[in-house]
Amino acid sequence: MRIKGLQKRFALASCAFIVGMGMYMQPMNVNADEVDDQTTVETTEESGIKIDSANIASAQLRKLANYDDYNGDGILSESEANYRSDITLKNATQAEVTQAIKLYPNLTSIEFNGGTFTSMKLNSSKITNVYVTTTATKLVKVTGVSKLEYLSYAYKGKKDISLNFNSFNLYKTAKSIEITGSHLTGVTAPSGVKTFRMYTTGVKKLSINSNSKLENLDVYDNKKLKEITVNKCSKLKYVYVPSNALTTLNIKSCSAIVDLSCRGNKLKAVDVTKLKKLTQLNCIDNKLSSLNTKKNTKLTSLLCSANSIKKLDTTSNKKLISLVCYDNKLTTINLKNNKELYAFSINENYQLLKDLSGIKEIHLTMKKGSKLDLKKYAPFLKNAKFSMGQKVMGISVNKKGVISISKKCEQYYTTITAKVGKKEYLISVRMD
Repeated sequence: MRIKGLQKRFALASCAFIVGMGMYMQPMNVNADEVDDQTTVETTEESGIKIDSANIASAQLRKLANYDDYNGDGILSESEANYRSDITLKNATQAEVTQAIKLYPNLTSIEFNGGTFTSMKLNSSKITNVYVTTTATKLVKVTGVSKLEYLSYAYKGKKDISLNFNSFNLYKTAKSIEITGSHLTGVTAPSGVKTFRMYTTGVKKLSINSNSKLENLDVYDNKKLKEITVNKCSKLKYVYVPSNALTTLNIKSCSAIVDLSCRGNKLKAVDVTKLKKLTQLNCIDNKLSSLNTKKNTKLTSLLCSANSIKKLDTTSNKKLISLVCYDNKLTTINLKNNKELYAFSINENYQLLKDLSGIKEIHLTMKKGSKLDLKKYAPFLKNAKFSMGQKVMGISVNKKGVISISKKCEQYYTTITAKVGKKEYLISVRMD
């Protein structure tokens, strides 16, 4: 009886399983329209253009299209083309440029590398950045752009030429323009740009007048440039004109300037008396014999080393944080009003040490095989206790405050601490 009962239960379970499977295997009710929609999605292919000479005549465009053909199917798809935002064309023709813009509808930047063309039509509302490298002796005019944010113009020709960037309206209204070319001997700056940059040219004189939008002026490494005059540029804030051959820098009418760097020129005078908003001035390595900063009460950084300045009055510059004035002809300096000044560099101008009692960090230079008596030049260190944070072979400081550097010293830099009561001075010594 026990066996029959087990057989009966097994038989009932088997029937339930079969019935369940039958229910599971019954066909589902599916909407025919949904099947059609899904089939359409699966079979639709993305549109594109076959990469061959019949469709893309330009060899350099075919090469670029093959590079952008990520799935390697020989077709530049719409998504592949849309991904590219910049393009460089070498010795481009108008036909190539036209096809490039059709192939790549999302271009925002285009570069022309080489060629002698003097005009190029883009017909693009999206391109905002244009780069031109040319040997053409006339100004290359790019048209068909609704708004030009940035223009880079490099003249690579061997003939000396002058270019007027103010003669073409699109360049006149660009936000930023960058110009270079060693045989570019004359440049007329556009009157409506926000940033004007010119470097490594043969220009001898640069004048910028009545540009109410100009904020940034970067002019550097122009070895023949002797004169810069900027007038009536009311928004000009940043002037960066280092490493030219300047003997004249006239920017005094631009009263909004806050940052001026003119280092590495041949200037005998820098007039900043009317620049009352000036916060940073760098005139290192010129031929200045004097410098008047009395009107620059907002000045926080003054770098004027490597000149011939005999007297420097910083009593009006109470916000001064950084002052570097070594390698001049200074014998004394008054820093009593410069309470914010933390560090001061004197190089080998040791006679200035006596005026540095209010400075916490002093930077100086010594030659190998030399000695320096700190107490002799800085009486405020008379009762100081001297120590070196890390002992260095060939450098020592004794209890009397005499720093000695041997001729065989291989160390480049060290620091010495001088404690006067609760006050501590950090003296950094650089080997010359």
